Amino acid sequence: MIYPELYIKSRANITRKSKGVEYQYNSRGFRDDEWPENLQDCIFIVGASTIMGYGSHFKDTLIQQLQSITNKRVINISLYSASNDWIFRKVRFIKNQINPKNIIVSWVYFHFAENSDTSLSDEDRRIEFGDLSVQDELLHFVDLVNKTPKDVIQTIIPQAHHLNLLPYVHSYNTTCILPVQEQVDYAIDNIHNGPLTTNNLAVQLNELIL
Repeated sequence: MIYPELYIKSRANITRKSKGVEYQYNSRGFRDDEWPENLQDCIFIVGASTIMGYGSHFKDTLIQQLQSITNKRVINISLYSASNDWIFRKVRFIKNQINPKNIIVSWVYFHFAENSDTSLSDEDRRIEFGDLSVQDELLHFVDLVNKTPKDVIQTIIPQAHHLNLLPYVHSYNTTCILPVQEQVDYAIDNIHNGPLTTNNLAVQLNELIL
């Protein structure tokens, strides 16, 4: 398989249903259609459950709404409860190996962490609460933001902790993180973004797409 780094074996080609929502995963283990041959012209979005569209029907996910607005193929690279470290690694790999015109990153909770044992799968490495202090979590996040390529569009989920510290993040780097999208509605799970919030973000992102 080409690009095995972008592959979640345990979810490849499976379909699950929860609370009336169907989650269908492609052959790479992402909630998406199969990939086209030409990836350079696609828009890649990397994140966790918000990008996966947890609690939302497939048509209401960000990739589908942005795809409809831009008329461009949008590729979903997401893992439920993924850490910002995981997200950063995937962004860096996509930039270096595929180099599409547009990459969007959706940063998540600062406390999401991962096991240092790289022999484990990405899913098995997930840790909900790491052992860093709030200050160290913030500094680590700033470091990831700084190391992210400058042409990557950066967003952060509206539920992320320490959002009051984002001005501090901005003061320590030159990369623009988009203003936090107001959450005006909720998905079926009453936590994740609903279709209106997702559409508002898609409209905002569309203005930055090359």
